[in-house]
Amino acid sequence: MMNIPEFAVKRPITTLMIILSIVVIGWISLYRIPLAYLPEITGHFMRVHIPYESSSPQEVEDLITLRVEEALGTVKHVETIESTSTDVSSDVTLEFKIGTDMDIAMMGVRDKLEQIRNKLPEDIENIRIFRFKSDDLPIVEFSVSIQGEISELYDIVEDVIKPKIQRINGVANVNVRGIEQKQLFVELDLERLKSHNIDTFALRRYLRTNNINVSAGDIIEGSTKYIVRAIGEFQNVNEVATLPVNKKGIRLSDVADVRFDFPTKKSYQRLHGRNAVKVKVMKSSDANMVAVAREVTNTIDKIKADPKMKSLDVYVYRDRSQPILERLKNLRNAGYIGGALVIFILFFFLRNARSTMIITAAIPISILCTLCLIFLLRKIAGSEITLNIISVTGFMLAIGMLVDPAVVVLENIFRHTEQKNLGPKESAIAGSNEVSIAITAATATTICVFIPLIFLSKSRLGIFMYDFGITICFALISSLFVALTLVPLFASRFLRFPEEDPELVSGKEHNKASRKSFFIKYLTNQYTKFIELILRLRLILKLIVVVIVILISVLSCYILFFHLKQEVLRRGVYREVHILVDTPKSYSLDDTKMLFGRLEGILQEKEDELEIVTISSNFDRSGGSLAIYLVRKDDSKRSMYALSKEIRSALPIIPGVKYRKGFMHGYGGRGASIEIKGRNIDTLTRLADDIKERLATIPDLSDIETNLEKGKREIVAVFDKEKAKRYGLTSQRIAFGISGSLSSREISRFKVADKEIDINMQLKEEDRQRLDQLKNLEFENVEGEGVVLGRVVDFEGRRGPKAIERKDRKPIVTITAEYKKKGIKKIKEDIKAKLADINLPAGYTWSLGGEFRRYESEIAEMIFGLVLVVVLIYIIMASLFESYIHPLTILLTIPFAFTGVAVVFYLADLPLDSFSRLGLMLLCGLVVNNAIVLIDYINRLRRGGMDRYNAIIKGGRDRLRPILMTAFTTILGLLPMTLPLFIPAIFGPFEGRERIWAPVGLVIISGLITSTILTLVIIPTIYSLIDDLGRWMKKLFTIA
Repeated sequence: MMNIPEFAVKRPITTLMIILSIVVIGWISLYRIPLAYLPEITGHFMRVHIPYESSSPQEVEDLITLRVEEALGTVKHVETIESTSTDVSSDVTLEFKIGTDMDIAMMGVRDKLEQIRNKLPEDIENIRIFRFKSDDLPIVEFSVSIQGEISELYDIVEDVIKPKIQRINGVANVNVRGIEQKQLFVELDLERLKSHNIDTFALRRYLRTNNINVSAGDIIEGSTKYIVRAIGEFQNVNEVATLPVNKKGIRLSDVADVRFDFPTKKSYQRLHGRNAVKVKVMKSSDANMVAVAREVTNTIDKIKADPKMKSLDVYVYRDRSQPILERLKNLRNAGYIGGALVIFILFFFLRNARSTMIITAAIPISILCTLCLIFLLRKIAGSEITLNIISVTGFMLAIGMLVDPAVVVLENIFRHTEQKNLGPKESAIAGSNEVSIAITAATATTICVFIPLIFLSKSRLGIFMYDFGITICFALISSLFVALTLVPLFASRFLRFPEEDPELVSGKEHNKASRKSFFIKYLTNQYTKFIELILRLRLILKLIVVVIVILISVLSCYILFFHLKQEVLRRGVYREVHILVDTPKSYSLDDTKMLFGRLEGILQEKEDELEIVTISSNFDRSGGSLAIYLVRKDDSKRSMYALSKEIRSALPIIPGVKYRKGFMHGYGGRGASIEIKGRNIDTLTRLADDIKERLATIPDLSDIETNLEKGKREIVAVFDKEKAKRYGLTSQRIAFGISGSLSSREISRFKVADKEIDINMQLKEEDRQRLDQLKNLEFENVEGEGVVLGRVVDFEGRRGPKAIERKDRKPIVTITAEYKKKGIKKIKEDIKAKLADINLPAGYTWSLGGEFRRYESEIAEMIFGLVLVVVLIYIIMASLFESYIHPLTILLTIPFAFTGVAVVFYLADLPLDSFSRLGLMLLCGLVVNNAIVLIDYINRLRRGGMDRYNAIIKGGRDRLRPILMTAFTTILGLLPMTLPLFIPAIFGPFEGRERIWAPVGLVIISGLITSTILTLVIIPTIYSLIDDLGRWMKKLFTIA
């Protein structure tokens, strides 16, 4: 029965047709596989958001949060419940067990919320449930501003921009943020209320009960059945204004001004210093992201080009189709660069133009074969894998590895032709068969690196990297297929050597001497002499050399895992700088507006110097944020980190104004947090102050804050129930009366055109400026007499929390800080040392925050992954060599590789982050390949009758060239990923996705360099020592 290489050589037309079919299907697959920004990921978190304006954190917690927590605590598979109560909303976040069906979980959450709906305040308008799905991310986000009235901007966005984008095929939703809807305002006059003896509680009730439609049933008259409806809703503004509010015939317009208008501005959203709105465009699940995004941006460009829209300014600050297009472009360039480097390397080592062209053809065919496998996986197995920034990055990383099997096969065919003077077909078959098992095993060891991701497929890293692993595995399988079919076929047909003068060279070294370069001949001879020298050393000297190398490797592993800075991944990918601005308590909204105008002006004056494209701001009375969008990386001269520092230093020092680093898409911050849980918020506050003082003594920590800081001032109305009873008032009447005077929450709804608007009732602004005005409010008692509020209520002023946070249904205080130079591991140790002797009351605990838990989880995953990878590699090697001992020789190349990683990362002062640790796992599968090729050939020679000493010498001499060739092709293929790290002046700033993925390439390159050197230098010696150990053990067991 013919094996694969023999079949390929002897059935050339059939083989070509198979490869041609794969190429055609792969080319079609390129256009049929969906393009996406991220893999299709569904998070195991769910957030319930309940807006409740004009309230306080304590009220929101009591009326909403506690009840929602109690209900959702019974939902199946919930692991953690966290909540945040603010003065405008309640947010409850559920973390489910990994592997939970989130669709069923969503149904359970909806059901529980429906059950408690009548227990929540009746003026809650809606309850929103959010969960993360990568498909739900907006594909295009842009801001729109105008030189003119804000109402004109609202009309253009609602009537022009939004409808045109919604009509685009593939657009699912257009979300507009920042447009304020007109409301029906009932502005009460305090003096007129007093003169007519009308209180706000009664007004609130009249408005609600006189604006209602009721289905009253049905009647039957004769044979006809009629549905009876009672129509009582307001039909127009005049009906509201003329509503009677007491028995004396006083109408609403007698005590209030009724108007239909936009609400008073409480916050601003601006672009280039002008009022703006933000628009987010979502695509349908089956739409092509790139095509839809292109249509959206084209539509925006057409709108901007319209002469009627000259005053309009539109800035697209995020287009998620661009990263995938850039990745595809980078993949194409990597293919070109990889092909050029392969041509150079192969020609340098083989000095044969045809052989270089054979290997070069393997790159695009392997890529198309990979696309074919991905497409079939989607169609046959129902996989949701797409071409996204993760999977395409896997392609880029695989470029350097695609040619490795083909290089080994072709070099061996080339050697058979050189040294054994076989014909083209015989050389192709013999050379391919000789290394087929070795390269299959080498490919299997690399693929087995990604098997741990199957077990971690529900973890944070596993979910994210599933597409990455699948892509590389398919690429390796494709490259193996090409190496065993296309390479021997082409070699048997096209690999030829020129005729040479037999007088120049003779004998077995005829071809080899004439074609090898002087450098390769010199290197081969010196390497052969070195192996002979090292093998002739006394046993004790061999052991000393091996022990020294192993000790160096162990020391390097210690530096790698225990001394280098450790990090979790938090680097951004966009060139944006976000700055939070906190204002003093005394600032009014106008003061904050002037402040942001000044900050925007300062930055706009330095736009060219700071490489700023545009500035967006969001703020209210208490402060806000600046989003500074920078020029594209290709046009930038400086890094994000340098620009962010310059932007921060350009902001003026203003008393009471504080600048904080916000979420930075382009250069992730290094944040740490500590959580304190307990029963009483006052005790938690005291403990938080103590911990803050301790953390302040850690030099590397800065910007230490708690979530209790910057709370709003509150006035608490305390009812005197005895006095209230004496005056004939109830707590409910007083509370709703105060709310009706001050609250901005809607009290009813009013239909206008094709939508409903809010009816908002409160005192005129001039009547709610001071506390004495509130005290002089009058309420009607059961006898119809007016009672001044100040007689039955005491008012207390205090500072309330900005938000009340809870975790697992207990109050929690979070302390946050930024660290500068030390890694997260060292910061964790410093924090634990500072808090080791802290005494907490019973029932109170502290714990490290989420980033520390993520780090510990990632370390546990990495240890599990590395151990499993090593075990799987050993299993493959033991099966290949039919030996328990020789696989140990190969496994020693792993710590050899870690030596190079430790040295490079230490010298470059780079932290070992999430993707670097992924690179270590990938490195384990790669570095053993060279040793496999070497030891498999040595064993083959020994099985052919050659003694061990000569087999090692010949094996090293013959395998030197393919080992160096595969190492160089992989290293040079990955080099473009890492060049921005070392030459930013040429390749641009080291940031964004390059900063994320470059450490992976650097890990593989540095580890491959040291492992290749040590494999060639030390492995022959270790092989002989372990072989002696195996013989000794075999004799020992035989004697026993």
